[in-house]
Amino acid sequence: MLLNGNDVVLISDSAKTRDFITLLYLVRKHNREKAIVLIVDNAKIHSAERTIRTAVSLGIRLVFLPSYPPDLNPIEFSWRDCKRDLWLLDMNEARISFKEIFMRYAKERKISYSRHWLELYGDILMCKCVLLRRA
Repeated sequence: MLLNGNDVVLISDSAKTRDFITLLYLVRKHNREKAIVLIVDNAKIHSAERTIRTAVSLGIRLVFLPSYPPDLNPIEFSWRDCKRDLWLLDMNEARISFKEIFMRYAKERKISYSRHWLELYGDILMCKCVLLRRA
């Protein structure tokens, strides 16, 4: 969910480091000339050495959230809304509809989902003197 870029969805049956690395390549491919700052939690797929090396090579800055801060992770609000809509569908319909539903919420609500985070940290991102890296 990119605030000023092209959103990207990767649907995978697993949540492995290689899946997240594939997502990083897709984010870069669909946002070629843009500066990318990606907010992630501390899941192993986000903090793996291969992931960090790939992000650096693609010019993507990873900002790691503190442990267990669902209220600070804008994507969590999108997951919540998607789950609510998908809960009403049978499993096959949910699998088919997931990407469409997620993209609709990301497009319609990404600013409102991110507002709290931007209020807390937006000034830091706007300051070019601050180096964003894993603490």
